[in-house]
Amino acid sequence: MTLASCTTTVPEDEIYVPSYEVACITEAIRNYADIRAPLPQGWEYKVIEETDDYGNEIFGIRFWPTEHPELTVRIGWRPGMTHPDNTSPGTRTKINLPDGNILWHHTKRQGEDAQSIIVSWDNYPFLYLAEYILPDTLEAEYEPIIREILSFTKFGGIRSMYEARDLVTALFEGNVALTGFHDIDLNTGAWCIFVDETETAPRRYFYVSKEDTIREYFMEDQPIGGTGIVFRESEDTQ
Repeated sequence: MTLASCTTTVPEDEIYVPSYEVACITEAIRNYADIRAPLPQGWEYKVIEETDDYGNEIFGIRFWPTEHPELTVRIGWRPGMTHPDNTSPGTRTKINLPDGNILWHHTKRQGEDAQSIIVSWDNYPFLYLAEYILPDTLEAEYEPIIREILSFTKFGGIRSMYEARDLVTALFEGNVALTGFHDIDLNTGAWCIFVDETETAPRRYFYVSKEDTIREYFMEDQPIGGTGIVFRESEDTQ
């Protein structure tokens, strides 16, 4: 089921403090995808369900300034897509967000008079991407406001990777080495948090459900893109 809404009522547990007055908090929900973007006056939006040139399904929001509909920003739920390759041509910028998370901003030239921009959120890797083509003539006027919209965009439906990591770390009272790779089970919205091998335990991962249930598993097959996860429970798992 897909739900779409636009409200000016800010949830009590969230604080939107961009420099502009929020005219509409758009929200698009489908299964585990939940996107909320605060738009200023003079911007329009629509909820999208489409497929990219590679056959990847995209669900999300498109928004644009009314005066320049050619400048369209798409925030899409794209499970399994990797972050932009920081070895590809262009520049990659790290932006610290107000809530402590990180935004990755990857830019490269698009012809002679525009830039192609891809933005990803560090706390939801492989899940959400924002993409847009920015004409050079509109950069000074619109790039700051687009960055601010993306900085205050919120996601729900599933917990963030950071939250899942913190739950696993708390099991060991902080005395644990997590790997740099984690995965998500798109069938259940649960994270697989990987723990490095130690002298007394093999490499394993912890399955953190939406309901905060945490179960330990040994690795049999490496999860790929959130699908095809194979579980082999450790002997001491209850």
